[in-house]
Amino acid sequence: MSMTVAEIIEEARGIIQETDPNNSHVTDAQLLTWINACTLQLCSVTASLPKSRITGVTCASSIAFSTSMLRLDYAAVLDPNGKYFKLKTIDFVNFNAEHPDWENAESSQPEYLVRLDDVNWMVWPTPDANYDGKAMSIIGAVVPTAVTLTTDTPAVNQTLHPVYPHYLAWKAFLVINDPARAQAEFNQYDMLRKLNLKTATSVTGSRQQFRMQM
Repeated sequence: MSMTVAEIIEEARGIIQETDPNNSHVTDAQLLTWINACTLQLCSVTASLPKSRITGVTCASSIAFSTSMLRLDYAAVLDPNGKYFKLKTIDFVNFNAEHPDWENAESSQPEYLVRLDDVNWMVWPTPDANYDGKAMSIIGAVVPTAVTLTTDTPAVNQTLHPVYPHYLAWKAFLVINDPARAQAEFNQYDMLRKLNLKTATSVTGSRQQFRMQM
């Protein structure tokens, strides 16, 4: 069942036993900030994120994507015959292990889109004249819109909504300086998150998880 911001805050305040926002260690504004922070945490492992087609990308030896894209789901390049073919996506560490002599490859038809960091990617082999500058088809998971109103609902799968109150309680108990209860709430948050692992796992074609580090 989906939860609104108001419902998440109400449950979190019940956990920390500070139901009056005017007599509390944390304000509702701070709790709202933590809701959006929790969404970003969940985005790192959630498969059912909003998808977006990234337009205007052309094939080149290096490509920089917007920081709003959390995960690359699909990448393809237009070939000389006007048809798209899919590129393999892989982290640089795995790519370098599989292709230790990669720097000596001649330019040709690209095969891989190699992740260097959260923004920068390398096309390999370096595209030759038949592919350099050709249009690319890119689809990725993007950062959900931040919640701002009490009637808003976090834009992640509703099966993950029950983790929010525990995330907020964890952060609140840290502010209150109650480490034991903070740890208990973090454990509850983590347990509930893992219970939804089937719908909360992001894996690329290289079987490598691309996670936003908080």
